[in-house]
Amino acid sequence: MDNLLSTLKQYKDNPKINGVLYVHDDMLVNTTHIFGGSGNTKSQGTETSEDRTRTIYATHHLHTSFRIHPSSSSTANDGNNVSSTNLYYSTPDGFRSDNSTKLLEHLEPWPFNWECMDKFSKVARDPRSRPFLEHDDTNGGDPFLLVPHHTQSDFFYVPTRLAEEYEAIAQLLIDHNVFLECGLPRITDVLLGMPLSSPLRQQKNPTSKQPKIGASENTVNDVRLKVVKLCTSWDYMKVRGTWQMDAECKPNTSVIHPFKLTVHGYKDWGRYFDWATAGSRGYGIGSIVEYGG
Repeated sequence: MDNLLSTLKQYKDNPKINGVLYVHDDMLVNTTHIFGGSGNTKSQGTETSEDRTRTIYATHHLHTSFRIHPSSSSTANDGNNVSSTNLYYSTPDGFRSDNSTKLLEHLEPWPFNWECMDKFSKVARDPRSRPFLEHDDTNGGDPFLLVPHHTQSDFFYVPTRLAEEYEAIAQLLIDHNVFLECGLPRITDVLLGMPLSSPLRQQKNPTSKQPKIGASENTVNDVRLKVVKLCTSWDYMKVRGTWQMDAECKPNTSVIHPFKLTVHGYKDWGRYFDWATAGSRGYGIGSIVEYGG
């Protein structure tokens, strides 16, 4: 988050730079699938053209994980920007508790749930979080800091026109060392300018359909989100970063992560790079997997 912030600040006033793309160094990206082949501000998307000056590109949808409710009264501590605010937690299915351990037991299992909960709890106690608190008719209308569901967050494009909005929320999360996979989804929500709890985002309807890959979401501040097709796996022990993961990539996948040169070697990595980034069909994924082992 901090590298993206410093780069946005560097180029925010440059009329030749439309936005900044953040990617991990073990990722393969087909920029033609994402941005189109032209050099202007328009990208040819899956279903429609996107304006790169007002479109956020990410590999994640936005889902609510849990909410952190700070108490109305607090005592500020200027030394670490954290107050003595009491907190309680709630989830969309009605769970409510001031016990963080019970929250972790209630959440969908993930090795880094504690990390996200702990860091965002510190954010909620920081007085600077107040502009980002939300309200609705649940839990007596108490304000809350929404924590989106964790997502793969190794690809993120932000228009330079949103540099100041990005800095406002990102610096707060950076100061509290918020985990990337929890932080970027929250930043996305803020940049879109529409709370996840808004009925317009259909968060209260568990049967609502998620946006189609490549589709855009209209928002109240004329900023859109385009979800980029990602091939990955959360199975760190057996699948993630292996040929098995890559073999399961769907056609026209735009982003593949991770795919490490140190794991696959120069020859196999080069062959797969050509297939993934250029769409070469001289050999298909099946032949690459067979060749690779």
